[in-house]
Amino acid sequence: MQLAAFVGAAMQAYDIPAPIAVGHSNGANIAWSLIMYNSAVLAGAILYRPLMPIDPGWKGRADGLPVLISAGNADIIAPVAKAEELAAFLADRGADVTLNVATAQHDLVAEDHDLARTWLACKLFYRGNLTGRRAF
Repeated sequence: MQLAAFVGAAMQAYDIPAPIAVGHSNGANIAWSLIMYNSAVLAGAILYRPLMPIDPGWKGRADGLPVLISAGNADIIAPVAKAEELAAFLADRGADVTLNVATAQHDLVAEDHDLARTWLACKLFYRGNLTGRRAF
């Protein structure tokens, strides 16, 4: 995937740490596909209202990668079941997945932002980034 190659090259060229991917809807789908192609280029991921439309057959690993998935309980575009499927898929491949179901439809709500702030603090900053991945 070109995006994974670009992120990896930028990290090396500019001596910057791995980013945390954040995406909503299709942006979340792009972020989790980046995990699938090369999880080493990320320090973590926050996926709002993602879908897992197909099983990509990925057999790779995402060992220790912290991933927050937030679904909306009334979302008819990206149902909770799809978020649960993606959470299980990533967890089976070693990701440290946190799944939240917000009281929301497809839009983002304050609960999503509050949860992400707390999750980032616990998973990446206050704990000294237990994943061993250098993050900024």
